[in-house]
Amino acid sequence: MSIKLRLPLIAASVLLWAAIAGATPSASSVSFPPDPPVQIRNWVITEAGCCSGFSWSDDGADVTFFDRGGLWRLDPVTRQKTFESPAPGLSSPSGRYLIERTDQPNSAVITDTLLNQTWDFRLGGPSLEFSREEDRVAFSVRPRGFLPSYARLASIYVASVDASDSLLVTRMFGGPIGWFPDGERLLLSGRQTLDDPAGIWIYNLKSGELNQIVTADFVRRASISPTGRFIAFVRSFAEDPSDSGLWIHDTATATQRRIAVAGSYRWHPSGRGLLIIPPRSAEEGDHAIWWADIAGGESVNLTESGSKDFRISNFEWQLSPDGRRAVYRHADNLSLWIVDFGQALDQVFGGSPSAFAISFDARDPNVDWDAVRR
Repeated sequence: MSIKLRLPLIAASVLLWAAIAGATPSASSVSFPPDPPVQIRNWVITEAGCCSGFSWSDDGADVTFFDRGGLWRLDPVTRQKTFESPAPGLSSPSGRYLIERTDQPNSAVITDTLLNQTWDFRLGGPSLEFSREEDRVAFSVRPRGFLPSYARLASIYVASVDASDSLLVTRMFGGPIGWFPDGERLLLSGRQTLDDPAGIWIYNLKSGELNQIVTADFVRRASISPTGRFIAFVRSFAEDPSDSGLWIHDTATATQRRIAVAGSYRWHPSGRGLLIIPPRSAEEGDHAIWWADIAGGESVNLTESGSKDFRISNFEWQLSPDGRRAVYRHADNLSLWIVDFGQALDQVFGGSPSAFAISFDARDPNVDWDAVRR
């Protein structure tokens, strides 16, 4: 779990256009909800041009964003807005730990808001990847220099959050992506020498083993599924265009498969699949949100029917903690909107998504997935 940026968590995805060059959905790989069409709905929640960044509150009840003097919290139903705090900053995912930058490289100051304690973290930072329990952090330390960061060999460490100890994991041209939920493995991205192929790696803290699970240059946006069994990643600029696009790596079977639809994606919190928004030109009208089930099968366009005016600026969207809604910036006037997947997502799940535990994708790899879904 990475550091929570209480600044805009907005990533311009220019590379995604190249990444999905050979990944447009075909008629044989996709399906649509059956008749009668199920509905989504969307609505505007702020004025035009609002906000420098946005995300969901931890409980999913409100949308938070930066505007006019600090951080604000807004109820997406009543549109009531309340002031949260005056200054942006870095925090752990739960918000318990606040991280302050210092004037020294590779250092930070950490405050435990629960115990009201503050200490210097001189081992690295301020960019820290927190474990799920938030008792440890992973980070990379690079020597100072004029070369870009990707050309400077990084030392990757794991340390306790109170800086009482540290462990050198490896050195590579890259860095940590995040922790697996078991707290025993780290996902890394990079290459060991500038002449080696890049890719995605798993480091096991118990055994000390470092294994490369994906070997390919131009691997981007790797993300761990909610229970750690699957890794999603975008591959771009492949020699064979059919290899470009969105891929899933199964850590239980060491197999990979390419998703028929590609674009900006988020893991659904159930772990059952991905919500994907393919890119489109301004002339093509509304965006679409697709559902790709981790068990395979055909992808489903959730936004085939229902509310329109679903046009996203620069892939700026965030999925709610329960996976039922998303907040996005509208491409036309940069206001914030909410889209509720409603019946469309219910139909994909064969019932309410909340009925499925997050542990779904951690089941035995030999399970009959279709039978489970039925």
